[in-house]
Amino acid sequence: MLLSTAAGLRAQFDADGFVFPLSVLTDGEVVRYRAEAEKALDGASTTHRLHLETEWGRALASHPAIVEAVEELADGPVRIWGTLVLRKEPWSGSYVSWHQDSAYRTIGADALFSAWIALTDSSASNGCMRAIPGSHRRRLPHVNAADGENLLSHGQRIVGDVDASHAVDLVLRAGEMSLHHIDVVHSSAPNRSEVPRLGFVVRYVRAGFEWSEWPLVDPHES
Repeated sequence: MLLSTAAGLRAQFDADGFVFPLSVLTDGEVVRYRAEAEKALDGASTTHRLHLETEWGRALASHPAIVEAVEELADGPVRIWGTLVLRKEPWSGSYVSWHQDSAYRTIGADALFSAWIALTDSSASNGCMRAIPGSHRRRLPHVNAADGENLLSHGQRIVGDVDASHAVDLVLRAGEMSLHHIDVVHSSAPNRSEVPRLGFVVRYVRAGFEWSEWPLVDPHES
């Protein structure tokens, strides 16, 4: 992938609906943020809005290397809309169904960008994110079908069968991230390994996006 230039980053994102891997954290930052994320989870699989509730969550979501890449895609300044931590235990049956993030909220297709930051290595064996290239060009119908193992809050899933024959495993080393479009079709399988999978997700919106349910945070303000 041609990710060495801003034009290459945008071209890949426009073509596939995602880009990866982008190196953003040092080894020391990975150790720090992983410890904080594990503490915040306190045994749970997921927790939300860390950028509003913790200093470390805001610092990670505001990390210059992450924000710079997102603002290249947005072609301008962004605001932090949401954050969450996702953890899959070793040998866990937890998974994420095939879905588009736009199933959660009615947000314009060009208004939101998602960063998935690996705090552990994320591989096919421990249930890394999978995405279907080019699937971001139209929104699909979804249904809520929670089953206890699905990490999505309401079990959101695309109606009907998904042709996953061209799906790509977004394999990341700890400290790398992927960026994906709000409408790209993606999922993740259960963790079938001896190591956990831990990721920090940040949703960014373009500056000027109107939202009243909770504060939008400027990542450039301390």
